[in-house]
Amino acid sequence: MAEEKPETKGEKFTGTAEDMRAAMEKATNLKVVYITTADFDADGNNESFALATDDSKDPYWGYHTAEIWFVDSNGECQCIKKEENISMNDEVLGGGNLFFNYEKHEYQTSSVSCLYGVKNGQPYELQISGKYMNFRIDENRNKYIAEDPEYNEGQQYEDIFFEYDENIEEFYKITN
Repeated sequence: MAEEKPETKGEKFTGTAEDMRAAMEKATNLKVVYITTADFDADGNNESFALATDDSKDPYWGYHTAEIWFVDSNGECQCIKKEENISMNDEVLGGGNLFFNYEKHEYQTSSVSCLYGVKNGQPYELQISGKYMNFRIDENRNKYIAEDPEYNEGQQYEDIFFEYDENIEEFYKITN
């Protein structure tokens, strides 16, 4: 027998932000503190990524324990990662795809950005995920940028630039 899809307000699941949140709240006993719904893989269907926790947010370390969840366009939910010390970053647009982006705080002055996308309706972790700090688009230079999470010889973080390859749906490091 097929599993019943989550319903909202007596209606069938339609993939709206409200339906995605309702599906998430049914799937976990943790509080959904952040959810973003969009067509991440530009296939015409919405998906959601969410952060669920029972912790309060620490101003320096983010959420001490949290789960990262994915909701597909049919309302199926899956916990894709359990993390410690995380906070949310802005989503990043690459080509026509959108990427979920959060920061994992490793030390008081260092962290790494974790990025997830969607291929064929399923979540995947990008190859650069967990390797660089503060991944974002630099609007002034119109480039993707991050920092090396380790200090260079001058006790500063080194800027690293990236481009996006639409064929493999991954970011790659370039020289600026």
